[in-house]
Amino acid sequence: MTLFVVLRLFHIIGGALWIGAVVVGVFFLEPAADELGEGGQRFLSQLVRRRLTDVMVIAATSAIIAGAALYWIDSGGLHAAWIGTSSGITFTIGGVAGLAAYVLAAVLLKPAFDRRAAGALETAKTAKRVRRWSLIQVALLLVALAAMAIGRYV
Repeated sequence: MTLFVVLRLFHIIGGALWIGAVVVGVFFLEPAADELGEGGQRFLSQLVRRRLTDVMVIAATSAIIAGAALYWIDSGGLHAAWIGTSSGITFTIGGVAGLAAYVLAAVLLKPAFDRRAAGALETAKTAKRVRRWSLIQVALLLVALAAMAIGRYV
């Protein structure tokens, strides 16, 4: 098995786990926890105890690292001629969207989720802000997914 194939496996599997976990969390787990009130906080703390957020970080990090290595290989070491092609532009858009989603999660969303799971009270304003950023993360991940799906074919 070549290095390229191994990197693609890490990139695709890590990305699928990351996107899947984020979509399920944003559209199903967090709204259900909100409706459960105090029981929802206990539910979220169990997800943290069972290391869901750690698995998401590992999946996202492996997708980002493998994706960067694949980008380096495909671009021949970041040659502008390749980056300017349709495929290069598409992969660049996807990579930037994925990186932005990763930074957003690391800086804002994971800390907010961990605080909430630990029982910290959240104001309505904070909850609304976190929800907005969560939806932005989903949008960024969908842009990355779409770009990776079509990048070789444009």
